[in-house]
Amino acid sequence: MHLVWSTQNRHPFISRDITMDLERYLAGIFRHMDSGPIQIGTAPNHVHCLVSLSKNYALKDVVESVKTGSSTWLKTQGSEFYKFY
Repeated sequence: MHLVWSTQNRHPFISRDITMDLERYLAGIFRHMDSGPIQIGTAPNHVHCLVSLSKNYALKDVVESVKTGSSTWLKTQGSEFYKFY
């Protein structure tokens, strides 16, 4: 499954400083949902994830978990991310 989502209003929130940590965090969430990450890439205003979707979780549940978890985590990484949506 290829998942793509953008930041709110495509604002460039995702800085190079946080990219590797964010990609690792996303991979961890996918693994937790039994959906093996194949490739994850970030740009300043969007994210691409290629994953092997688990048969044990609905797509909507995986997407919700990844988006909610990564947004919550990113907001803990510095004041510049407080308005991240």
